[in-house]
Amino acid sequence: MFTKVVIGCPTEVIEKRKARIQEALDIKFTDPKKPVKYVVDKLDDQREVFFLKPGKEYFRKEPNLNDMSPNVGKDYENFKFADIWNLLCRLYNVISLDNYKKLSALIYRMAYLFDFNYVDKKLRFVPDEEVKSEIAEIQREIDEKNLKIDVISFLHFLDVLSWNEDVKYHTVDNRPDFTIAGKRKNGRINTLLSCISVPILFQKFVDEVLKCEGKKEKIDFSVIIEVAQKFAKTRGVQPLSNKELIALFSPYLTN
Repeated sequence: MFTKVVIGCPTEVIEKRKARIQEALDIKFTDPKKPVKYVVDKLDDQREVFFLKPGKEYFRKEPNLNDMSPNVGKDYENFKFADIWNLLCRLYNVISLDNYKKLSALIYRMAYLFDFNYVDKKLRFVPDEEVKSEIAEIQREIDEKNLKIDVISFLHFLDVLSWNEDVKYHTVDNRPDFTIAGKRKNGRINTLLSCISVPILFQKFVDEVLKCEGKKEKIDFSVIIEVAQKFAKTRGVQPLSNKELIALFSPYLTN
């Protein structure tokens, strides 16, 4: 499962994202206090991958009228980005580096809709046998370490979460819009690349602290300060460059 990094945002990726945004916009509800459940997929154990529409941001003072709440079964109720980063930081410190690299490559592939095909005219996450095998290998180690994390459920959740982010960032006049070239990575791509990048940046600081154990005066705080400064500017979106991602996750991400 070796994946070439993507330069920019190719037209075919934009068209796929447009199709999914339109699908989300077509979900209708009559009473916002009674959200509509829209099932996207079902896992082998019959857990549903779904949206509730409208989501919480619909009820804000400045409402996001197209917001939805994504979930898989009841696995991710009230899940926040901090919970995603925490989950990935835990995995980084428990499973093998090789399997963590594979998981990161899978999330990268999801950002650009690599493993998606049309099913009944709707774009869905349909990994091939090679990708399924890699997911199963990661899951085996997670189970051996007694972590209560289901990889396929997590990947499906990241899909619907980032799908909702695309709807929020790229809907204009109730239709998909990617006309501003510099903002095409906003939404799905930057969200998922940040899911890969942020835990690595936090881990870098943890490693710095451990290196300086007993010598607090030698800790280089610039690592975490730089992360905090970028968060303040970007509202939590902080994707690493392709070059940095390749250095971290080679051989599974390549030029």
